[in-house]
Amino acid sequence: MTLQHYLDGDFQDAQQRLKQIASQADEAIRTLVGNCEEGKIPYHLTSGKVSESQSYSQSTHAMVLHALAFASGKLTTSMIAAGSSAYLEAQDCDEKVLKKIAETLVTALLQKTGEAQTFSMTYGRNDPLTVSWLVDLARNSPNNWFNIPDLESVVRDVERRDREACFDYTDHQPEFKMELNQHAFPVLRQGLIAKATNAGKSEELGYFIERLHHHLSLAAIPDSRFDPAEMVFSLEGALILDPDSIDSNMLNRIIEVLKASQEKSAYWRPVAPMLFTMRGAALHPLSIEVVTSMLRICHMRDARVRHNRLFKQIDP
Repeated sequence: MTLQHYLDGDFQDAQQRLKQIASQADEAIRTLVGNCEEGKIPYHLTSGKVSESQSYSQSTHAMVLHALAFASGKLTTSMIAAGSSAYLEAQDCDEKVLKKIAETLVTALLQKTGEAQTFSMTYGRNDPLTVSWLVDLARNSPNNWFNIPDLESVVRDVERRDREACFDYTDHQPEFKMELNQHAFPVLRQGLIAKATNAGKSEELGYFIERLHHHLSLAAIPDSRFDPAEMVFSLEGALILDPDSIDSNMLNRIIEVLKASQEKSAYWRPVAPMLFTMRGAALHPLSIEVVTSMLRICHMRDARVRHNRLFKQIDP
C-alpha cells in the first residue's frame, strides 16, 4: 500500500470513526450533565425525562464524575483511563455541574460516621472499585478541586486486605451479602490504588503470574472455562508490580490467544463472575474494563519503544 492509498483510504476511515466516537461521547456528556439535579445523576430516562427514583449510589457517581472530569480535561492524567486527557479534545462540560456532583459525593461519603467511608449495597464498605475512582480524582485533579478529608484512611483499609477478602460486607444484613469468586479484577484495582500511593503489593505478583499461566493452559483446551478478561487483568497486574515480569515470548503468546478468542467474542466477554449470591445472582466485570485494561497495558509497554508497538498488534 502506498502512502497516498493509505491517506485516501484507511486514514480517512479512521478519521471518520474518531469523529463518530467524539460525537457519541459529546452526546453522552450532554445527557448526563443536562439531567443532573442537585449533583445527582438519574439511572433511567424515558423520552428525555427521569422515569423513576432510586437511592443514591456512591460507586455510580464516583464513576460518572471520573468520566466527566477526564473527558472535560479536569482530570489531566489517570491511572484508570489509559494515557492522558491532554491527547483528547476537551468536551464541553458545565464546571458548576461537576463541582455539584463532587460536593454531593463527598457529603455522602462523610454522612454515615463523619469520616470518609464508601458504602455500596453491591460492593460493601470501602470497596476497591469505588475507591480507585476516588483516589484517581483526588490525586490527579489539578488545583486540588476534588478533595476528600481522610481519604488516606480509606486507602489503607483497601490496601491491607488480602485478595480473599477484598470486599467487606461487615455492615450488610446476611441476605444482602455477596460471595467473592476469586477473580483478578478487584485485585488489579487494589494494585492500581497501591501504585498510585507508592505502596505496591509485591506478594500479589505470583498470583497474577499463576492466573496468566492458568488461562493460557485453558485456552488450549476446547470448551474450557478460559476467561480472556481475567487473563488481561492478570497481565496488567503483573506488569504494574514488575514491568519486566513478562518476557516477549510470553507476551506474544498472550496476544495470540487474545486474537484467537476474538473470533468467538469480539469484546473479550468476561466468563467468570467476581461476585455472586447463593440465589444465582452474578456480577461480572464489564467488557469495557477489559479493553481499558488492555489500553493501559499498551501505554505501559509502548512508552519505552518506538517500533513494533503492542498497540499495533491488537484490535480492542
